[in-house]
Amino acid sequence: MPNRVQPEALTGGVGEYVQTALSAEGRRAVSTMLDVRQFLVQLSVGPGRTEPRRLTDGHTGDLYPSFDPKRSRVAFSSSRGGNRILWLARPDASQALPLTSGNAIDDRPAFSPNGDQIAFVSGRGGQPGIWVVNADGGAARLVGSAIVLDSLAWSPDSKRILFSTPSERLAKLVTISTDDGKIEPFPAPGPGHSPSWSASTNRIAYLELEEATAAKPSRTTLAILDNGTRTLYANAALPLQGFANGIATWSPDGRRIALTASQRNAPVTVWVFEPAARGQFRRLAELPLTARVRGLAWTSDGSAVVVAEQESRSDLVLFDLANFGK
Repeated sequence: MPNRVQPEALTGGVGEYVQTALSAEGRRAVSTMLDVRQFLVQLSVGPGRTEPRRLTDGHTGDLYPSFDPKRSRVAFSSSRGGNRILWLARPDASQALPLTSGNAIDDRPAFSPNGDQIAFVSGRGGQPGIWVVNADGGAARLVGSAIVLDSLAWSPDSKRILFSTPSERLAKLVTISTDDGKIEPFPAPGPGHSPSWSASTNRIAYLELEEATAAKPSRTTLAILDNGTRTLYANAALPLQGFANGIATWSPDGRRIALTASQRNAPVTVWVFEPAARGQFRRLAELPLTARVRGLAWTSDGSAVVVAEQESRSDLVLFDLANFGK
C-alpha cells in the first residue's frame, strides 16, 4: 500500500487565499490574500489631539457596540465563537461572554434606557426581524418582522423602537411597538436614516436625505426633532454630500452628538457636535482610507466614543514550495 503524503499548512489561518496558481516547475505558488478585519476602536472626546485606542485586535470580528446606560459593560456583535452572535464584556471589551447563541446572524444590539433589555436584529426564525433579550441572559423574544437598514433606537419609555426601513424611493423612519410588534410610520418631515433617541431629553437625531434637484445635488444633513419641531444642521467645512453613509448617536446626557461621514473615495471622518453651543462640527478623527464604520456608540460616562471599524485588504503572496514535504 503506497504511503500517504501528509498535508502541510502553507498559511497561518489568518485571511482567505483565493486564485492560487503553481509555477511551471511546481516549486512556487502565488495566491491572492483577502484579509477583512473588524475591531473596536475608542476615541476620546476631550480637548486636544485624539489618539485612537484599539480595544480588539480585528481577528474576532467585532461590530456594532452598545453601552449599558446603568452598568459598566458593553454589548457587541462578534463572530469570535464561529457564529455571529451577541457578546457582553467590560467597557474595554475584555472578559467577553456570549449573550445569545445559535447559527443565525445577531447584529446591531441596542440597550434599553434602563439597561434591562437589549434589542437586536436577527434572521433567526427564517426572516429578518427585531428581537429583544434580557441583558442578563435568557431566551430571545421576537418583537416583529422588519427590514432594518441601520441602528435601533429605544423610546425613553421603552414602549417603541425607532429605526429606518426601505421605502419606494428613499429610507423612511418607522417605529415598532415592543408589546405587540405593530409598525407605524414616524412623523419625520423627510426621508432619513440612523435615528438616535435621547432618553435624557426625548429629542431625536437622525440623518435626513435631501434628494438631488436640477438646482442642487443630493446631501445628507443632521436633523433634530425637538417637541415636533425640526432643526437642520449643516457645516460648510464638510464635503458636499455632508454625512453621506453616516451614523448619528446622542451622548448619554443628551448634550452632544457623535457622527460619521463616509464620502466616496475618501477617508471616513468622525465628528462631535453640541447643538446648544451652535458651533462648528468638531472633527474627532480620520480613519484609514480602507476603513468602513460598522457601528458607533458613546461610552457610558460620555468621555469617549467607540467605533466599529472594518478594514479590507488584499495582497499577492508568493509561497516557496521547495522545502515543503521534506
